[in-house]
Formats: sequence, C-alpha cells, structure tokens
Amino acid sequence: MQVTVEIPDDVAERLKAASGDLSRRALEALALEAYRRGQLTKPELRRLLGFGTRDALDGFLKAHGVFEPYSLDDLARERHDLERLAILMPMRLVVADTGPINYLILIGAIEVLPKLFDSCRSAQGNEFPIST
Repeated sequence: MQVTVEIPDDVAERLKAASGDLSRRALEALALEAYRRGQLTKPELRRLLGFGTRDALDGFLKAHGVFEPYSLDDLARERHDLERLAILMPMRLVVADTGPINYLILIGAIEVLPKLFDSCRSAQGNEFPIST
C-alpha cells in the first residue's frame, strides 16, 4: 500500500536537510507509534521496517526509547527459574591461574617450591619465606 502525505515544500526541505529520507522517517514514526499502542507485534514491526535480525530491531527500539515492559513478577519468575537451574546444574568455582605455584599445587609437587624460590610474593605484594 502506498500512503501519500502532503507537506509544504519549505517545511519538507528543512526536515529533509536535517535528517534525510522523509519517507523512511514517516514510516518509522508510524510503525513505532503502532507498536507502542500494541497494534503491531515485534515480528510485524521487524518486517515492516525491513530489519534482518531481532538484534537490529532491538537496537532501533532502544535508540527510540522503546523498552520491553518488565515487571516485578517477571523478575521473580526469572529468579525462580535461575534458582531451579542452579539446583539442577550446580556451579563450580574454577580459578584459572597458570602461575608456577598453582601449577606445582595442581600436579602435587609443592615440595619442589623451596628448591626453585627463596620466597614468594602474594598478589597483594606481601612477601613470605618458603621453609624447607
């Protein structure tokens, strides 16, 4: 469907100079307002505006100050789901450090440490002697 909008030439020229394609701006404004009123779904809005991905549409909506409604009930439901997942898949703490001390501990050869170093310094800068 084609829609024609009559705009005085001087106003149209100023608007066009300020921000480019008036047809696109009019389409975006109409589509955003329809989406805000609940007259368009996100898939319909995406198709109407020609966005290839949901991410592109989300960026457009964010740039125009349109955010998904998110209530305390939504938060409570997501929190419940995350707690349930944590029970099903317990988290494990993994510390990744390839330093020589950690390596010696991992391979069970901490007794080699005094042969390699006179003392060690912690990440906080505290130095401590290594006893044999």
